Amino acid sequence: MATEQEDKVATLGDTKGVVNISVAEGGSFFSDKKFTLFDDEFRFMKDGNKTPAYYFKNSVAQQFVELNQEYKDNLSIAEAKISWWENYYSHTEDEIRAAMGRFWRRAWKSNSWNYPTDARLYSKTPDGHRAAPPFSDHGPNNVSGLTDWILKPVDGVDSSVNNVPWRQETITFQDCFECTPSNIISFAEDASTPELVILAANVAEREHYQGEQFPPAGGSKKHVDYTTTYFQAISHKEVEDKGVINRPLYYKAESDYNFYIKSYENYLSEKMHNQRIVLLPNINVMLLEEMTRDDDEKTNFHDFITLGGKIKKAFTDVMNEKGEKIKEVSNGQYFEKWRHAYGRMNETKKLALLGQYKDILMPYELNKKVAEYQHKRFMFPMFFDLEFATDTNCKLADLLDEFGLDGPLLKTIVEGSREEFGNGMKDKLDFRTTQGAKRDHFWIHNDKVKTEEKLKNRNSFKFFDDTGKNWIHQYGSKGPEIFFRPNSDSFAALAPQDSDYYKTLHKGESNEGKIINKLLFAIFKGKFYKLLKEKTRSFKTILQGKKAYSEVVAYKIEKYYVHKPDEEDQELRHVQNYYYTNTSKLDILKHVDTQMKYNKTYHYRVYSWLAIFGTQYEYKVHNKHLPAGVKAPVSWIARMRSNINILRQLDVNIESQPIVKMVEVPYFSTTTRIVDTPPLAPNVNMIPYKNNRNKFLINLTSQTGEAEEPPILIDSAPDHDNFLECYQAQERAPSDSDTNTYMPLFFQSDDPTQIFQIFRINRPPESYSDFAGTKKEYNTATLPKYTAASSFSIVDTISPNTKYYYTFRSVDIHGHISNPSPVYKVEIVDNGGAVYFLVELFNFKDYAPKPMTRKNMKRFISLLPAVEQKILNAEESGLEFDDLGAGQDTVVNKNPVLGTAEVSIYNATNPRQFFKVRLISKSTGRKIDFNLAFEYDHKNPNVKQISDIKDSDSATTPN
Repeated sequence: MATEQEDKVATLGDTKGVVNISVAEGGSFFSDKKFTLFDDEFRFMKDGNKTPAYYFKNSVAQQFVELNQEYKDNLSIAEAKISWWENYYSHTEDEIRAAMGRFWRRAWKSNSWNYPTDARLYSKTPDGHRAAPPFSDHGPNNVSGLTDWILKPVDGVDSSVNNVPWRQETITFQDCFECTPSNIISFAEDASTPELVILAANVAEREHYQGEQFPPAGGSKKHVDYTTTYFQAISHKEVEDKGVINRPLYYKAESDYNFYIKSYENYLSEKMHNQRIVLLPNINVMLLEEMTRDDDEKTNFHDFITLGGKIKKAFTDVMNEKGEKIKEVSNGQYFEKWRHAYGRMNETKKLALLGQYKDILMPYELNKKVAEYQHKRFMFPMFFDLEFATDTNCKLADLLDEFGLDGPLLKTIVEGSREEFGNGMKDKLDFRTTQGAKRDHFWIHNDKVKTEEKLKNRNSFKFFDDTGKNWIHQYGSKGPEIFFRPNSDSFAALAPQDSDYYKTLHKGESNEGKIINKLLFAIFKGKFYKLLKEKTRSFKTILQGKKAYSEVVAYKIEKYYVHKPDEEDQELRHVQNYYYTNTSKLDILKHVDTQMKYNKTYHYRVYSWLAIFGTQYEYKVHNKHLPAGVKAPVSWIARMRSNINILRQLDVNIESQPIVKMVEVPYFSTTTRIVDTPPLAPNVNMIPYKNNRNKFLINLTSQTGEAEEPPILIDSAPDHDNFLECYQAQERAPSDSDTNTYMPLFFQSDDPTQIFQIFRINRPPESYSDFAGTKKEYNTATLPKYTAASSFSIVDTISPNTKYYYTFRSVDIHGHISNPSPVYKVEIVDNGGAVYFLVELFNFKDYAPKPMTRKNMKRFISLLPAVEQKILNAEESGLEFDDLGAGQDTVVNKNPVLGTAEVSIYNATNPRQFFKVRLISKSTGRKIDFNLAFEYDHKNPNVKQISDIKDSDSATTPN
């Protein structure tokens, strides 16, 4: 995914500071996971831990002397430092680039010979040390004479099939006597031999002719530069934290538990092998079945979703009058039917479907449909939803899609990854696998995230080169015959069975199809060659540090079941692979997986298949330097000495051509666990019984809906563990590190409530933890007349005139607890036989414990006016009544008088009147007096119109 131009760095501001995010031109995406992939280092070094070629010994020895003065005075230390060089190659694998120090490798850390996680041209080390090979002052400016592209035939290969673009440059080395340090330790066989002569001899013997024989018997040594840059996706949460806009290269993974089907879920948990979940209902296959018409012969997709026809009356086509399929109908209860049908299937059929659907190919057209079909994922009990941004800078991928070659390429990847090769294709494609003895060795590095990985066990193969051993030549000449199983269903290609895509992968080619495909392939190849010439670097641009163009042609999603996920010896067990075609039309890839088991952990690894446009080159000493007529076995040093001493320069021709390799590289990985969300607290309704002083009814009902809120713990340890599982499933951090408080959790009623919990105390709580240890559980599944009911009722018994505090929780069928309900303050008041029920919500904020400074006397003293003191005195109030006793007017704008007794208790008639109440303590004899006065108020004395009067407007109430 590297572009032709140098990568830029965009500085983006956010609330947390400045974030540096790499921006790849042409791709329009952002990611801080920028990696350099290269194998160049292995051609210059014996292994990944040692210094390169012979002349670096001189340079490194000198740097040791300069870094520590004691080396000059202590020869034994210097000798000890030099002794470990004996295991190095006596020469480099690439004489020209090594002589200039212009090759890619992990750069040195400052004042250290350890490796930082970055790759760059060796001559540009970050610590200021400049490599000091003999010709480190030579570089891109010494390269000239780039020719135009010409098509060069390949020896032994039909030129009509495989002519290769080719061009030439020339590099000139000037006499470098002055640039050779005079005080370094010399390792040359003859210290008096000029470095230019040594270089000329080495290039002639080790590069041009690969031997001492002259005239030469073999061809020139070939080198390849694949060094490229690619990006890995970052989590959408990282994107949100960084505040990246435009088009971030992100991934988002979410699992969802939709609904509970007891028989289906229990069967999967108890009897379904974890690696056979490949046979579970698959939304992608169902989409293909819905798109495809079933004629007399049912499709492979219909066979899969009906388990070989054992699920009857399911997915039946409905046609219109033109014979066109308009929809499908089923009788419902599919998942229960699936469970019974699977139990009746024979083992042979299970193994056949398992082998076919373990690898699934997804063309672009289907992925586009999946995005439109996604809403139907909520019709499955559970699913995993994965989406990620793709590389849209993919010209080769677009060409493959345009000419229908994306499917054959994916099939090549599938069979090659399985180590299944037809007609010697492993060698003919130079296919290297994770299991094979012949493997690729690549390094990837990222400085920001401190990641380093040696990709010695990744899949790769040659797509194009100057031999016949590449995919372009093999498929172009043989078509589907290159496959191990040209006509079998060893994998599932999710495309309509009457489409060319499906037929090419499963049924091979007809004679007519072969002719058409060869014509199309010739057109494809012309466009591909144009792309090769546009993207392939010259030798000069390689020396300038330009990296190879690369793009993503496909994505692979590996699914694993995690065995023992909570233990140290957990292991990943492979389940299934999905392969997706990439195109510039696909900016977001959506993958939906409905083949899940409850409370199981799954790991997904996503890989990009990179097409790397490398440069293959070879060196040839210019003819003017070659000796004439020398037949005796004379050393190349002797042959070159006189010529170089006269010319005082060395000219070397570089012949280069494109080479394209497909390499599988990590993109991102994620883990999920299918767990339902915790339920909502129950709805509560409390109902008193008439004239019952110690019993009332509690009705609890499951609440529907959803909420996002922090969990509230009652019993700290068990509640914490219960909620922690939900945090992990929802991929949320349990607590805020700054405030040490619980973060919000998503609550939803997605499965039935099985248990209701009731907590009760008789003192005002300060927090919910005060209810710990008072829990009473009622399992509706074990009670008579209940089967995991959504509601529950219980009669509770309490003491009268005592306040109680209640809270309630729901527990769903998977054992997840809800947050507690609000706290209810409940009391049954028995006032001398007058029984009434009090219930109100208790607010923790309103309760603050205070010293006991007063005592409630309501149980001991009751002062109420007698009936004759409460009756309206009509005569004194000036009111008139007719013969039927109906009032002729109201007390509006009058002063009504209460009481018909001879002596009124109210101060309205005697302002100085008081009543004395004396209390005497039985224990101490102390006395306290209360002087009481009684008054009454008229509520509405100013109502102006009789129409304004309401039932209570003229009420007069004693105080």
